[in-house]
Amino acid sequence: MKVYLVGSNDCEFTDTRYVCLSKETALKRWEEIRKELIERNIEVWKNFDNVMYARINKNLQETNPEKIDNYLHEEPFIYEMETEE
Repeated sequence: MKVYLVGSNDCEFTDTRYVCLSKETALKRWEEIRKELIERNIEVWKNFDNVMYARINKNLQETNPEKIDNYLHEEPFIYEMETEE
């Protein structure tokens, strides 16, 4: 049976928040996390006008989990795994 781990990670940590039984549910949870990261980024950087803020926001606009690339900064992920008996 396949499961999908969904969360966020950056260069220092991984935060797995969901274990989903379907790809559709995993995509919904991934999108929720992506939107949370965008909101957090806006809140953290709202008083700054710099290139890094713009780059992070641009990277987090990607809606395809396979194409998103925000490394070194936090980004959402989906990892597909096979369960063992």
